[in-house]
Amino acid sequence: MTELGAFPPGEEAQAALAGVPGMRFTPGAVMGLEGPLGDLGPEAAGCVMVLHATFVDAEGADRFWDTIPGILEAAREAPGLIRLIAFGDGLSGYTVGFWKTEDEAKAFAREPVHREAVREQYETGYQYTQFAALWSPMTSGHRHVYCEDCGARTPMPAEACDACGNPVVDVFRT
Repeated sequence: MTELGAFPPGEEAQAALAGVPGMRFTPGAVMGLEGPLGDLGPEAAGCVMVLHATFVDAEGADRFWDTIPGILEAAREAPGLIRLIAFGDGLSGYTVGFWKTEDEAKAFAREPVHREAVREQYETGYQYTQFAALWSPMTSGHRHVYCEDCGARTPMPAEACDACGNPVVDVFRT
């Protein structure tokens, strides 16, 4: 059976990437949260959410981080949420969310825990900059797996290679 792994770029690749003008490596955490539809891949998203924030002091950042657990607890159960991924890029913080539909993403934005966090931000300005948007895909590609036995391409989700029947692993269903 196939076993998936995480493979960051090696030293040679990092050196090559570092040579690309404008490239930066940001230390910090990458966080992910699966929603009720976490067994779906990105191809199932009918709406993509992008959040962006910056901070000018630790107090504002701490205030932000204090609100996040409650929001994530609610999001974890929110109808239509596939997954959220949060990461830092230089001085910017981002969250990307994959939702089944735009209406479900908007419904979550109306939840009391989210409305309270937005109200607090508007009243105090603890984030220096803040941005939020929803996008619906203009086109949607297909996700494929390439069989480790025969090399054939099979559309995902699938349990076995279309060509040879070898079991395949879906990263979202492990």
